[in-house]
Amino acid sequence: MSVNNGGHRHSRDQADRIHPLKQRAEQAAAGELTAWESDTLPPEQRELFWRRVVEFETAPSTNHFQQLTEAGLALPEPEATDDEELTSRLWEVIGALARMRVFITQTNHLSDRELYTLLWCDVLREETPMLPDYLGSVWHVDLLGSGSETDTALYLKYYADEKWRKQWLADFPDYQMPARENPPYDRDRHLPKAEGDPLSTD
Repeated sequence: MSVNNGGHRHSRDQADRIHPLKQRAEQAAAGELTAWESDTLPPEQRELFWRRVVEFETAPSTNHFQQLTEAGLALPEPEATDDEELTSRLWEVIGALARMRVFITQTNHLSDRELYTLLWCDVLREETPMLPDYLGSVWHVDLLGSGSETDTALYLKYYADEKWRKQWLADFPDYQMPARENPPYDRDRHLPKAEGDPLSTD
């Protein structure tokens, strides 16, 4: 009786390729690698996963401000822009970011001027890896995702439902929960969403 062990050999070959990929990723991340792989991934997907982690960790840096200006989008300083032009520029930025597969969320607590200023001065300046287009990566920019006390309070005040607020108080009974209010602006439902992305919601 003959036994075909080609499948086992293929798995071993992939394991031999995955190990150096992990090492390259860890070296590139300088000890700060946060990638996590599921134990249920088949060998082919695990190898692809670690190849993409390596590409992410070794990609040259850029920022969205630079990418937008290189694409020909004018980004005037907030202080030099009147309200009407600023709103127009803001939606141009939002649309251009979406075409780059960058999607912002939780903006309804900010006026157009506050949002444009935050993007112009801070969010668009953050370093990001320049990934190949074929990876199809999607960037979610949660404007209240820093974990700071201020962001947490704003989220609980304007965005969290009652179930989440009750759970938060159950976990942190001494927390001074802000009163629930509707956010002052209605923008988020009009923002572009990433098609087929489970993290994008209506």
